[in-house]
Amino acid sequence: MKELTIFTPTYNRCAKLRKLYDSLVGQTDKNFIWIIVDDGSTDETGKMISEWKKSSEFEIKYIYQTNQGKHIAMKRAFEQCATDWIICVDSDDYLASSAVQEMLTDMKSVPSDCIGYIYPRKSKSLRASSFPRESMQISIMDASNIYGMVETAILFKSKYLKLIEIPQYQDERFLSEEILYIQLDKFGKFCTRNQAFYISEYQSDGLTAHIFQLWKKNPKGTIRLLNDRYHYSNKYAGDFALKQKVKAILNLNGVCISTKQSIWKYTPNMLLSALLYIPSIVLAEIRFSK
Repeated sequence: MKELTIFTPTYNRCAKLRKLYDSLVGQTDKNFIWIIVDDGSTDETGKMISEWKKSSEFEIKYIYQTNQGKHIAMKRAFEQCATDWIICVDSDDYLASSAVQEMLTDMKSVPSDCIGYIYPRKSKSLRASSFPRESMQISIMDASNIYGMVETAILFKSKYLKLIEIPQYQDERFLSEEILYIQLDKFGKFCTRNQAFYISEYQSDGLTAHIFQLWKKNPKGTIRLLNDRYHYSNKYAGDFALKQKVKAILNLNGVCISTKQSIWKYTPNMLLSALLYIPSIVLAEIRFSK
């Protein structure tokens, strides 16, 4: 029985998928299933994957959906996952040949109170210096908020991903994965391991490169995200908690101003939103005017 699912969401990435596929073919351990959720591609993705399936040494499961966004592709993958563990590898990234073997080894020795592993991504364009050399057990939110581990690869126990809510908003095709991570926080901590077998190839047309435009185009999901961030900051104390709340309110105000939404309907703190209203106008002009 397979223990690991590698999940790839894709949209018109036919040319990029080949490198990922080749890296999976080259794995030293092929005890995994590859689930590809195609979010409405109009290129030759489906045809190419059909050819791969004919000769592949590992199981490939291809799921096609109408264009709904990466978060809905993730939801489909979580529902279809039949293994105990799952990791998302984006269509423009790939894995070192030892990746599956490394993950299978970690899965066998995971502490009972940990629900996954956090690894660094390897790339010339990404910061890896903040990743701890020694293994730790930390909250998935603390990984970025406290330790600055922003660009990571995350291996999950799949049963917890099946328990979280992935909201869908009409006419919106983007939802931050942070909404999922905040929910996962209640189930347990993650182990960190400084083993960079996930290789990122940053794309100028990727989601990260256009995050503020995506926030503006998807205000309902973004307002949900910023409310969740605000409430999560209650877990912290002192100046750090206040800083997190101010950042959340500034961004929420800015999104509301730029999309003509009512700040007072959506803010979790009316007083703070009022105090930050003027700087929020400036922020909206800088981040969301394009």
